[in-house]
Amino acid sequence: MSAAAVASIEVVTRNIGDGEVEHVHKSKVWDINSALALAKHLDCSSSVSSTLGA
Repeated sequence: MSAAAVASIEVVTRNIGDGEVEHVHKSKVWDINSALALAKHLDCSSSVSSTLGA
């Protein structure tokens, strides 16, 4: 199992009738290598690496 970094989280709330509400949670993750490559590109890899434990 490899580590991952959260890319985004989305919560959708919708009324399905008769006072009932449905909550849908969506999440996207990046694998750790992609996250670190992005951090390096943005020149903030030292702070991201320590945060991600790499």
